[in-house]
Amino acid sequence: MNLNLSVFWTLVVLGVGVLGLTVIVGVVVVLSGVMEF
Repeated sequence: MNLNLSVFWTLVVLGVGVLGLTVIVGVVVVLSGVMEF
């Protein structure tokens, strides 16, 4: 069960990290677009 929990939490951390990077990239792109106009 410990191995399953480790895999589960690893996937959760990776998922959160990917979502965080996506949000950051999205904000940067939006801000860049606003700056251009």
